[in-house]
Amino acid sequence: MPAAGPTDPVKLADQFAPATSEQWRALVDKALKGADFEKRMVSKTADGLRVEPLYTAADATSDAATARPGQAPFQRGTRTERDGAGWDIRQMHIGTDPAAVNDAIMADLEGGVTSVVLQIAPDGGLGLAADEATLTRALNGVFLDYVPVSFVAGDEVAAAAASLVKIWDHKAIPADKRHAAYGADPIGDLARTGRSTKPLDQALADAAGLAKSALTFPHIQALRADGVPYHMAGATEAQELAAMLSTLVAYLRALQTAGIAPAEALPKIEICLAVDDEQFIGLAKLRAARKLVWRVADACSAGDVVAKIQFNAATSMRMMAKRDPWTNILRTTIACTAAALGGADAICVVPFTAALGQPDAFAKRVARNIQIVCQEESNLGRVADPAGGSWYIENLTNDLAAKAWTLFQDIERHGGMAAALQSGYVQSECAKSAESRAKAVATGRIPRPWGRGGRCVSRPR
Repeated sequence: MPAAGPTDPVKLADQFAPATSEQWRALVDKALKGADFEKRMVSKTADGLRVEPLYTAADATSDAATARPGQAPFQRGTRTERDGAGWDIRQMHIGTDPAAVNDAIMADLEGGVTSVVLQIAPDGGLGLAADEATLTRALNGVFLDYVPVSFVAGDEVAAAAASLVKIWDHKAIPADKRHAAYGADPIGDLARTGRSTKPLDQALADAAGLAKSALTFPHIQALRADGVPYHMAGATEAQELAAMLSTLVAYLRALQTAGIAPAEALPKIEICLAVDDEQFIGLAKLRAARKLVWRVADACSAGDVVAKIQFNAATSMRMMAKRDPWTNILRTTIACTAAALGGADAICVVPFTAALGQPDAFAKRVARNIQIVCQEESNLGRVADPAGGSWYIENLTNDLAAKAWTLFQDIERHGGMAAALQSGYVQSECAKSAESRAKAVATGRIPRPWGRGGRCVSRPR
């Protein structure tokens, strides 16, 4: 056998006859001893998507050879190369005392967190007040020209955003150094609480006004199209994607009514999804989300703008165990890995004791260290879409995107996301999925905890 040249591939299996799918199937049937192949070897996702026991080159998708990271439809990522460590490490801060919140923020930043999430609430609520003095105290010592600030603020979002702008102004931080996600999400708030303190049309108009005020700031997202509330309600992966996509479309319409074209509007809306310990489905969900958002953007003649959208992930609360919280460290590590490999721009890992109440400093340390290990030791952020080209992942991504698009069209036929929530259609569909999942847990088909009491998306009241 002649020596291989320096550029010639080394073919180690040349001396062996190629194996065929038929040969593999014959061996499997022999091992099954008459058991049903479909029942034993083929599995299905919560959306009914078929997962084969074996994928070969014959299962390669039509675009697998040509798709590249940073190219439409952005299934493989919005960037050609990952920047820096790969993603933004976020940590959620919930508290009413700004001094205590500030201590926690500074500990997180010193420990490797790169951005902060603040929960804002009216007086007496679980969160900080939205006034400038409170936020100034909470963010004391934070280099706001480097550290992004994200809000979970509900009705207080406009006040919180205005206070943050004043803080930036006082610090003379230039427009291109202001990084934030205001998180205006009136439809998501309606889903979570079942009510709106103002007519929804007015709430959408106010959110559009917030986006208009942020147009001169390139690194600020004003709105949030959030799939997490539906995930928490028991939605399947495709249902969560469909709800996120329909919410995005509703916000694009509201912004267009306010005179903001889709090409300007899209970068002002961040996408948020939940990831759990189903690693491959979580990875595929993020990839499918980019493809779906591109399809909407392309219909608005703004397909290339998807490269500027933030696709963020948070580890799931519904997978968290209360009785044995230490196992949550494994769950959140798997979920974080799925988000990283799926190309999330920012990841928020829920501390492992969150199901028991307010996490302590140790639980928060573990949460941030999970991400640091994934970045610094495992180097997951240095490769763009490492799952790309996998016959299994590519098929799963395409199947999930197709299913989500069908469900998105169903929501639109019910009048759009707001109308579908107000009629109870979305709640009903999520409840069906939650019941199916609960039965799967009860019968042992899903060997993991289901939810924190099975909280569902609220019906309007």
